[in-house]
Formats: sequence, structure tokens, C-alpha cells
Amino acid sequence: MMEELGSGFYLAMHDLEIRGAGEVLGESQSGEMQEVGFNLYADMLDHAVRSLKAGREPDLSQPFEVITEVNLHFPALLPTSYCGDVHERLVLYKRFANCDSAERVEAMQEELVDRFGDLPPAARALIESHRLRILGRALGVARVDAAPEFIQLQFVQHPPLDPAAVRTDARAELGGLLQRAGLAGPK
Repeated sequence: MMEELGSGFYLAMHDLEIRGAGEVLGESQSGEMQEVGFNLYADMLDHAVRSLKAGREPDLSQPFEVITEVNLHFPALLPTSYCGDVHERLVLYKRFANCDSAERVEAMQEELVDRFGDLPPAARALIESHRLRILGRALGVARVDAAPEFIQLQFVQHPPLDPAAVRTDARAELGGLLQRAGLAGPK
């Protein structure tokens, strides 16, 4: 579809329709980009381009991907006693939020240990909550509510896998993550 003559013009017209004719990063922005912000706009544009390259119409009425909400009923944070600089903690939280694979979370964990020492329980819980978020996204889980006594999963409307099959596998995986976070006793 994007290889046809005029496809660049078509994409530019849609971009103009979405963003408006103002400067991309200047003070005189106009259109929708000013309303949603540059990062979200760039994500929306990336989603649309990937959809068009795959030969399908972008569906902007749906979220771009499943975002899994994780509630561990335990503090999941970087304590001030572990990382004292507020700005640094915010940067680290943003980097964790941008992790899209277990490998990236693992690399972040290694960086924290290298920079600040052994992880306190709240920092371990933060790392495991991001692992849960990544695992949940792949399984179509919209919400994970987990404590030592229970694990409750809520799936998106049309999950990519059968929820009945996922439930058994996911509960075992989630139980292991909780145990590593120090939130559950040995199995």
C-alpha cells in the first residue's frame, strides 16, 4: 500500500490533518499534537505507519496495546534511603515504564544493583511489578491483583490466548514473581 505512487502524499495529508500546519516543536503548534503532546503523538504516528506498512487501516479508536495494571498490595517503589535524588528516581521510573521486554527489566535491575547496592524489598517489588506488566501484556491481561493469599487476573475483551489455559500457567508464573519479590512464602 505504501509503495504506490502518491502514498507519501496520502500519509502527509493525514499527518497534516492530525497535527495541523503549525511547527512541529515550535511555539505556534496547532492541531491535535498540541493537545496530546509530542511523545503520544509520535507513538500514534508510529502505530499508524506500522499499520499501513502491514497493509491494514490503523484503528485509532482502540488503545495501541494492552496496558496491564498491577496491584501487589505492597509498596513497589525506589525508597529514598536507596536512591536519594528525586530527579534520578523519576528518571528510573520512566525508564522502567518504557521497558518492553523482560531482558530490559533485567538490565535495569542489574544497573540498580551496580549503582545503589542490594535491592530493598520495595525495589524488588517494583521490578517484579514491571515483569508482571510485560507478561500480562503478552497474555492479554488487563489487570493483575496479587497478594500472598490470592492472585486475580482480569483479561481484555478479546485476549490473544485462551484465558482458561493462561490462568493455570500465569498463576504459576505470577506466584514465582511474587516469591522473588518477597511477597509470598516458598511454594
